[in-house]
Amino acid sequence: MTDRPKLEKTIALESNPAPLWVIDFNVMVYDVLNWYDSKVEGSFSKEVEAKLVKGAWALFLNRGPQFLPRHSYRTILVADYRDPKTANYWRDDFMRESRQVQQAWTSYAEEQGVAVDTLRTNYKGTRGEKTDSFHFVYGIGKTYCETYFPFYWQISYEADDLAGSIARLSRTSDKESVIHRRQILLHTCDRDWCQLIDNDNKIYFSNSRFCRPNEKIQEQLQGEEGVLEWVEHKMKVKVTHPSEIATHKSDQGDMGDNAVKGSPIELFDLMNAHPDWNIDNLLWTEDFIESMDNPEPTTRHDHYEQAVRQFAKISLEAPVQM
Repeated sequence: MTDRPKLEKTIALESNPAPLWVIDFNVMVYDVLNWYDSKVEGSFSKEVEAKLVKGAWALFLNRGPQFLPRHSYRTILVADYRDPKTANYWRDDFMRESRQVQQAWTSYAEEQGVAVDTLRTNYKGTRGEKTDSFHFVYGIGKTYCETYFPFYWQISYEADDLAGSIARLSRTSDKESVIHRRQILLHTCDRDWCQLIDNDNKIYFSNSRFCRPNEKIQEQLQGEEGVLEWVEHKMKVKVTHPSEIATHKSDQGDMGDNAVKGSPIELFDLMNAHPDWNIDNLLWTEDFIESMDNPEPTTRHDHYEQAVRQFAKISLEAPVQM
């Protein structure tokens, strides 16, 4: 990181309109789950554990990003939604139909010295099964989120696609619209979202994972400059704007998603919707745009304070930094 102040130390959070805090729901599930697994599970009755998990969700959602001062946000959540028929997303259909993907897997198999039919070539094909604890935390969180915050998902799409759609709405809306004028914090540990960062539209990457002490990049909130530094450090390439990340992901592949190098850019591009799977056509309803243009915050400070008291009452350390 160059010698400059961290963005989380210098940003002036706005109040009118309230910043849009876009949370990757599935990522936050794991934040709550990690706390639950290490601090709670098996120590209380299931009924008490459910109340504590709900309290943890209230703390995570209403604290705001923990590396920033407490503030009022228009908090919304975006979530993955696998197609029940295929148990996967549109990218899996795309991979199965794409000759370029098939050729990329053939080349990969040759490099590895194995037969291509011995490899799991479907999208995210190396991901493991979810645990009972995951489903416990997920269910409580989803109920709480849907009750008190705008919660969005679309069948066959990932949270990545919804984040990309929100960024496009910000970029293409009238300059006087709230969604175009407001600050947008994209909160996840998924670095694919970095390609959406744009200083002109006040779209920032809010890293949900705390930087480890030995990491070179120590900035939690990043604009374009911070993202470009991360790309050079981690991907070993130089880009002039975050939107160029997808091109290099295509060249390098992303085995976390089970996408080998040489896969089509459409598999990685969040800035530009695939014409055959354009989520904007489904997501941009009148209600959705009205919510994005609503300047009012959704932060529930009363829920936060109530959860703080709940944890203090039983002498259990709260799972967020106050």
